[in-house]
Amino acid sequence: MRNMTGCTAFALFAFALLIFSTPARAAFQPRISVATQTINDKTFASVTINDRPAFTLRTSAGGLAPSVRAEAAAGRLQGVIETWPLPVAVDAMKVDGSTWSITIHGGSLLLVTSAEAAAHGMKLPDLARTWASNIHDMLAEPPFTVSKRSLIVPLRETRTVVVGGAVSTDQITLTSSAPGVAQLQFNPATRRLIVSGASAGRTIVSVRAVSGGSTAQLDFTVTVMKYAAQIDPAATVTVTGTPSASVATTYTALYTGLARAVAPELGARVQLLSRPQVNRPPAPGTRMRVTIPVTVTGAGLLPVQSSTTITIVNQPVDQRAPARLFYSNHPERVMRGQTLYLAKIFPDIPTRLDYHHQNGSGRPLIFHADLVNESDSPMRVHVIAGISDPSTDTIQVGRRAGSRYLRAAAANDGMVLDVPAFSRVPIISQRLAPEQTVSGVVDLRPISGGGAVTLCLSADGDDQTVSSPITALLTATAGNSAFISPALEHSNDSDGSPLGAMSPWVFGAPLIARDALFTVGGSWTYMRIGNNDSLKDVTGKLLLYGNYGVDYVINLKLSNPTTDLKTVGLFFAPEAGSVAGIFRVDDGPVLEFDPTLPPNEPIIARIPLAGGETRIVKLRTMPLNGSFYPMSIIAHTL
Repeated sequence: MRNMTGCTAFALFAFALLIFSTPARAAFQPRISVATQTINDKTFASVTINDRPAFTLRTSAGGLAPSVRAEAAAGRLQGVIETWPLPVAVDAMKVDGSTWSITIHGGSLLLVTSAEAAAHGMKLPDLARTWASNIHDMLAEPPFTVSKRSLIVPLRETRTVVVGGAVSTDQITLTSSAPGVAQLQFNPATRRLIVSGASAGRTIVSVRAVSGGSTAQLDFTVTVMKYAAQIDPAATVTVTGTPSASVATTYTALYTGLARAVAPELGARVQLLSRPQVNRPPAPGTRMRVTIPVTVTGAGLLPVQSSTTITIVNQPVDQRAPARLFYSNHPERVMRGQTLYLAKIFPDIPTRLDYHHQNGSGRPLIFHADLVNESDSPMRVHVIAGISDPSTDTIQVGRRAGSRYLRAAAANDGMVLDVPAFSRVPIISQRLAPEQTVSGVVDLRPISGGGAVTLCLSADGDDQTVSSPITALLTATAGNSAFISPALEHSNDSDGSPLGAMSPWVFGAPLIARDALFTVGGSWTYMRIGNNDSLKDVTGKLLLYGNYGVDYVINLKLSNPTTDLKTVGLFFAPEAGSVAGIFRVDDGPVLEFDPTLPPNEPIIARIPLAGGETRIVKLRTMPLNGSFYPMSIIAHTL
C-alpha cells in the first residue's frame, strides 16, 4: 500500500474526470443512483448499486456536502462501468493518518476521512475496506439476483421474492413452468415478486431479460405444499352428568374437541406434545379448559406445531327413555369389510343402539359407528354410551358394555354431538384384531334439528379406513371418538340414500316393566329374563330373541306375614348356558357377575324384612350381548 501527498488527495474531492480505456460495453450494466435522507436536520447521501446502498456519506469534506460528494462518486462509477468490462478491481488504500482512498480500476473514487469513520462509529480502515468490498461485490453481481433460489409456499398463502441485479424492471419478464401451481405478481417499483400458492406441486419460475442481442435468465424453484393440518385455537364440547361428568366421558370429550380443532391432511401424523390431564370433571353448570400442544407431520406436507384450548361445558340435558331399539348383530361374525347396519334417527325420537360383532376376516378391521347427515338441517344429539374395549371373550365384552351403559345412564353421563348439514360425524372408531369382538349399548337422543340423520355401522380394512386420519390417535388414546369428517356431497335423489338400503332390525321401545310378588313362607318367585317376551319389529315378523339391549324393570313386592325378621335372597340363575349379569337394586350401585353356568345361582342381594313388613324392591337388569338366554332372577327366603 502506498501513501499519497496531501495536494493530490485534496484534488480528489473535486469533479475531476477520470480517463479510462474503452473496452466493449456490457449488455446489462449495474444501475447507479444517489439517494438522500434527512435525519435531525442533517442530510445524508447514499450511492446505490442496483437499488442497494453501497456506501453512505454523512460528513462534508474539502468543502463539499455529502450529496455533492455522492453525486461525484456516482458519476465516476457510471464512467467506469460504461468503459470497462466488469468485474473491476476495487481497493482501499491509506493516504495518511486521517484519510483513506477507495480506488477503482486503479483510479481514485473517493476519500474516506476520520470524521466520516467517527460519524459511522467505526475505525477508519474498517469503514474504507467495508465500502470497497460493497462496491466490488455489487458491481460483480449478475444481471439477476433473487432473494431465494428455492421457495416453499403454503397452499393459499403468499411469499415474497426480491428481484435484484443490474437489469431494469422494464426489461424483466416472468414465466412459470406450471402456471396452475403458483400465481406471480411483480411490482416494478419495489422489484418484489409476490408468489401465491394455487395448488400443491412444483414449478420453475424464470426471470428473463433481453437487451440488444444479449439475454439474461435466472431460474428458481417454487414448491407449493399443504400444511399437515389446520388447527383451530379453540373448540367447545358439551357433556352431561350428575354429580359431574365421569372422568372417562371428560377424556372422550377432550379428544372429541381435539378432533374438531385439528383437521389433518390424509397421511398426516398427529402427536400430542403432552397428555391432557383431567383432575376434576365439570359439575352441571360449570366448565373446564385444557390446552393441548400438538404437532402434525407428514410426507410432502408442511409440519405444524400449535396448541388448541378445549372447553368442556357440563350442560344439563333432560334424560329421555328410548322409544326405539336398533339391533346390529347380522352378521355377528364379520368376514370382510362391509356395511353392517343402516337406520334413520328422527327428531324427537330417542333411540338405542345395541351392537355386537366379531372379526372373522383373518385380518385387522376398523369398526365405525357414524351419524351421517344427508340433509341441509343440522342436528344435535345427546349420546349416552356403554362401549367395551375389543376382546376375544365374546361374553365379557357384552358384560363390560352393559355395565358401563348402566352406570352412564344412571348418572346421565354423556356428550352432546353436533351433526352439521351434509356431514359424517363418527361416534365410535375401534380397531379389531382377528377374532376380537366389539360390543356396545348407546342411547342417541336428538335434542334439536329438523331432518333425520342416518346411523351407519361399518367395518373396513385397517389400511383403508374411511375416517379422518386422526382416528388412529383417538382410537389409541380414548377408545372411542367423535369428530367431523369431510362434508358429504348432497344427493339429489329424494327417493333413496346413497348409503344403501335401511336395515330391518328396528324394534319398539327397549323397556319391559313387570310386577312380581314374593311372600315369605310361600313358593319361590321366578322372574324370567329374555324368554317369551321378545320385542317385535314394526312388521311383527322379526323377533328379538333374548331381548338384548332391553331394559327390564321389575317392581318386586316382598311381604313377610310372620312376626319374625326374615331375609329374602335374590339370586341370578342361568338357564340356557353361560351368561353374565348386571343388576341394580333400588337404584343402588351396578352389581356385575362374570359368565356363569347353570346350575350355579350366585346371590344378587339380601333383603331383610321385619315381621309384618311389606315393601317394594325395584330391580333393573339388561340382557347382555354374547350371553345365552333365558335366565331368571329368583326370590326365596334364606
